[in-house]
Amino acid sequence: GIYVRNNNATWTKLHRMSAEIIATGDLDDNGEDECIIDFGASYGIYVRNDNATWSKLHRLSPEIIDTGNLK
Repeated sequence: GIYVRNNNATWTKLHRMSAEIIATGDLDDNGEDECIIDFGASYGIYVRNDNATWSKLHRLSPEIIDTGNLK
């Protein structure tokens, strides 16, 4: 599974499945990075929005995930 370390004190489970690729990036331009996870060819790419909800970004699984400011 996937866990996050909260304020260097406790672990919180984000998902029961393991990821093939994990990246972070500020996708909603609010100054905080979101967790971008590729769950593989069967599931695709998801993002954890503001540590609250999951959204599917794409159905395909990439070889590489990268983020950056494209403005």
